[in-house]
Amino acid sequence: MNLFEDIPTYQITKIEKSKGRRKYRILYLNGKKFGKFFDEIIFRFNIKEDSFLNENELKQLQKVQSEMKAEKIALNYLSYKTRSINEVKKKLFSKEIAYSVIDLTIEKMKKYGYLDDEKYARDWIEERIRTRGFSPSKIKSELFLKGISKEIIENNLSEIYTPELEIKTAKRIAKKQMRKYKNLDEKVIKRRIINFLLRKGYNYSFIESILSEVL
Repeated sequence: MNLFEDIPTYQITKIEKSKGRRKYRILYLNGKKFGKFFDEIIFRFNIKEDSFLNENELKQLQKVQSEMKAEKIALNYLSYKTRSINEVKKKLFSKEIAYSVIDLTIEKMKKYGYLDDEKYARDWIEERIRTRGFSPSKIKSELFLKGISKEIIENNLSEIYTPELEIKTAKRIAKKQMRKYKNLDEKVIKRRIINFLLRKGYNYSFIESILSEVL
């Protein structure tokens, strides 16, 4: 790093290896603890004990550390399962990442192909229909809570979850549930199936319209 005489400089008096799983180096400037930085940043900037850094260089060092920290958090969070953009933003915010760095990290994740709310919505809708048999309104509520835009939700729901598929799905899960009630009274079965479908998000009038084909 180049030094400029008119900018205050600080001597790196100590570089200490941090304890724990994460590989950090703790920098001491003029005998005082300055902060911790990833090993790769220390090596990238060729930082060594007894060398000097000016204020501009220190700011750049902190900027790179903040961006790399945010990227590592995002990648780790995304490694478990797909997430919406809003979910990743909330995660980064919970780790006290600056708004500007959050926005930059989100753009990086989108560029890498790790964040795509359109794909997220499609996959969520298809999975919820297949494994849970949820109604369009229940799926819509779930995606809204995930921070997916109204436009993306409605466009994908109308394309994937047709009225015909909604009827087919409701009948499928109702008939499967009925196997548990085969030894019960007919009125009890009807009441339980209605409550079951209501919990799945279907409205009462819709349930009434298909009930005769299920019981």
